[in-house]
Amino acid sequence: MGNKEKYICFKLGDELFASPLSKVVEIYQLQDLEPIKKGVSIFLGNFNAGALEIPLLDLAKIVGRKNKTTQHEESCIVIFDLSDGPWGALVENLEGIITFDSSDIQGYSEPDSPIYGKAMGVKNTYKLINPEKMVNKIDRLRWSSNKYQTAS
Repeated sequence: MGNKEKYICFKLGDELFASPLSKVVEIYQLQDLEPIKKGVSIFLGNFNAGALEIPLLDLAKIVGRKNKTTQHEESCIVIFDLSDGPWGALVENLEGIITFDSSDIQGYSEPDSPIYGKAMGVKNTYKLINPEKMVNKIDRLRWSSNKYQTAS
Protein backbone atom coordinates (compact mmCIF):
# COMPACT_ATOMS: atom_id res chain seq x y z
CA MET A 1 0.00 0.00 0.00
CA GLY A 2 1.07 3.55 -0.70
CA ASN A 3 0.30 6.83 1.04
CA LYS A 4 -3.32 7.77 1.62
CA GLU A 5 -4.54 11.26 0.89
CA LYS A 6 -7.95 12.92 1.17
CA TYR A 7 -9.45 14.63 -1.87
CA ILE A 8 -12.36 17.01 -2.28
CA CYS A 9 -14.71 15.76 -5.01
CA PHE A 10 -16.83 17.92 -7.30
CA LYS A 11 -18.55 18.02 -10.67
CA LEU A 12 -17.55 19.93 -13.76
CA GLY A 13 -20.07 19.37 -16.51
CA ASP A 14 -21.06 15.72 -16.41
CA GLU A 15 -17.73 14.47 -15.04
CA LEU A 16 -16.40 13.92 -11.53
CA PHE A 17 -13.13 15.47 -10.43
CA ALA A 18 -11.07 15.51 -7.25
CA SER A 19 -8.29 17.68 -5.90
CA PRO A 20 -6.10 17.25 -2.80
CA LEU A 21 -7.97 18.43 0.29
CA SER A 22 -4.66 19.61 1.75
CA LYS A 23 -4.69 22.50 -0.78
CA VAL A 24 -8.24 23.65 0.14
CA VAL A 25 -8.49 26.63 2.50
CA GLU A 26 -12.21 27.41 2.43
CA ILE A 27 -15.41 26.71 0.54
CA TYR A 28 -18.05 29.38 -0.10
CA GLN A 29 -21.51 29.39 -1.59
CA LEU A 30 -21.58 31.27 -4.86
CA GLN A 31 -22.39 34.93 -4.45
CA ASP A 32 -22.29 38.04 -6.58
CA LEU A 33 -18.91 38.67 -8.15
CA GLU A 34 -17.08 41.86 -8.95
CA PRO A 35 -16.37 41.44 -12.68
CA ILE A 36 -12.77 41.73 -13.81
CA LYS A 37 -12.32 44.36 -16.49
CA LYS A 38 -10.66 43.09 -19.66
CA GLY A 39 -10.67 39.61 -18.14
CA VAL A 40 -9.63 36.46 -19.95
CA SER A 41 -12.33 33.84 -20.38
CA ILE A 42 -11.10 31.61 -17.54
CA PHE A 43 -11.43 34.48 -15.05
CA LEU A 44 -14.95 35.09 -13.75
CA GLY A 45 -14.25 38.04 -11.48
CA ASN A 46 -12.92 38.92 -8.07
CA PHE A 47 -14.22 37.07 -5.05
CA ASN A 48 -14.30 39.00 -1.79
CA ALA A 49 -13.04 36.69 0.97
CA GLY A 50 -13.00 38.91 4.02
CA ALA A 51 -10.27 41.51 3.54
CA LEU A 52 -8.89 39.88 0.38
CA GLU A 53 -10.08 40.02 -3.20
CA ILE A 54 -9.19 36.72 -4.82
CA PRO A 55 -9.35 36.04 -8.56
CA LEU A 56 -12.00 33.45 -9.36
CA LEU A 57 -11.35 30.93 -12.11
CA ASP A 58 -13.83 28.90 -14.11
CA LEU A 59 -12.31 25.46 -13.51
CA ALA A 60 -14.60 23.84 -16.10
CA LYS A 61 -13.13 26.04 -18.85
CA ILE A 62 -9.59 25.34 -17.67
CA VAL A 63 -10.08 21.58 -18.04
CA GLY A 64 -12.03 21.95 -21.28
CA ARG A 65 -15.49 21.08 -19.99
CA LYS A 66 -18.73 22.99 -20.22
CA ASN A 67 -20.64 23.91 -17.08
CA LYS A 68 -24.30 23.01 -17.25
CA THR A 69 -24.87 26.66 -16.43
CA THR A 70 -22.40 29.35 -15.48
CA GLN A 71 -23.89 29.88 -12.04
CA HIS A 72 -26.61 27.91 -10.29
CA GLU A 73 -27.64 27.28 -6.69
CA GLU A 74 -25.42 24.20 -6.31
CA SER A 75 -22.31 26.03 -7.54
CA CYS A 76 -19.67 26.89 -4.99
CA ILE A 77 -16.26 28.48 -4.76
CA VAL A 78 -13.31 26.45 -3.54
CA ILE A 79 -10.36 28.53 -2.32
CA PHE A 80 -7.03 26.78 -2.90
CA ASP A 81 -3.81 27.75 -1.09
CA LEU A 82 -1.26 27.70 -3.87
CA SER A 83 2.46 28.51 -3.89
CA ASP A 84 1.74 32.16 -4.73
CA GLY A 85 -1.28 32.61 -2.46
CA PRO A 86 -5.00 31.92 -2.59
CA TRP A 87 -6.92 31.34 -5.83
CA GLY A 88 -10.62 30.61 -6.15
CA ALA A 89 -12.22 28.06 -8.47
CA LEU A 90 -15.88 27.75 -9.42
CA VAL A 91 -17.22 24.19 -9.31
CA GLU A 92 -20.77 23.02 -10.02
CA ASN A 93 -21.45 21.05 -6.90
CA LEU A 94 -19.44 19.32 -4.24
CA GLU A 95 -19.72 15.56 -4.00
CA GLY A 96 -17.86 15.17 -0.68
CA ILE A 97 -14.48 13.94 0.47
CA ILE A 98 -12.83 10.69 -0.55
CA THR A 99 -9.55 9.02 0.37
CA PHE A 100 -7.33 7.55 -2.32
CA ASP A 101 -4.26 5.41 -1.78
CA SER A 102 -1.38 6.50 -4.02
CA SER A 103 -1.33 2.97 -5.47
CA ASP A 104 -4.93 3.51 -6.70
CA ILE A 105 -3.99 6.52 -8.84
CA GLN A 106 -3.31 5.92 -12.50
CA GLY A 107 -1.25 8.43 -14.44
CA TYR A 108 -3.31 10.32 -16.97
CA SER A 109 -2.88 13.62 -18.69
CA GLU A 110 -4.66 15.88 -21.09
CA PRO A 111 -2.71 18.43 -23.14
CA ASP A 112 -2.50 21.86 -21.47
CA SER A 113 -4.58 20.66 -18.54
CA PRO A 114 -4.02 20.38 -14.78
CA ILE A 115 -5.46 16.84 -14.87
CA TYR A 116 -2.71 14.45 -13.81
CA GLY A 117 -4.41 11.18 -12.96
CA LYS A 118 -7.55 9.22 -12.36
CA ALA A 119 -8.68 7.07 -9.48
CA MET A 120 -11.62 4.76 -8.88
CA GLY A 121 -13.89 5.52 -5.94
CA VAL A 122 -16.53 3.15 -4.60
CA LYS A 123 -18.83 3.65 -7.60
CA ASN A 124 -17.21 6.34 -9.76
CA THR A 125 -13.99 7.26 -11.47
CA TYR A 126 -12.55 10.67 -10.63
CA LYS A 127 -10.13 12.72 -12.68
CA LEU A 128 -7.53 14.28 -10.41
CA ILE A 129 -6.65 17.96 -10.69
CA ASN A 130 -3.41 19.54 -9.56
CA PRO A 131 -4.53 22.99 -8.36
CA GLU A 132 -1.00 24.43 -8.78
CA LYS A 133 -1.42 23.90 -12.54
CA MET A 134 -4.85 25.55 -12.82
CA VAL A 135 -3.26 28.84 -13.74
CA ASN A 136 -0.37 29.11 -16.18
CA LYS A 137 2.71 31.21 -15.49
CA ILE A 138 1.62 34.11 -17.71
CA ASP A 139 -1.76 34.46 -16.03
CA ARG A 140 -0.16 34.16 -12.58
CA LEU A 141 2.12 37.09 -13.40
CA ARG A 142 -0.75 39.08 -14.86
CA TRP A 143 -2.98 38.72 -11.81
CA SER A 144 -0.44 38.48 -8.97
CA SER A 145 -0.28 42.25 -8.48
CA ASN A 146 -4.09 42.44 -8.17
CA LYS A 147 -4.70 39.38 -6.01
CA TYR A 148 -3.83 40.66 -2.61
CA GLN A 149 -5.67 43.93 -2.74
CA THR A 150 -7.57 44.82 0.40
CA ALA A 151 -11.27 45.03 -0.27
CA SER A 152 -12.61 48.56 -0.06
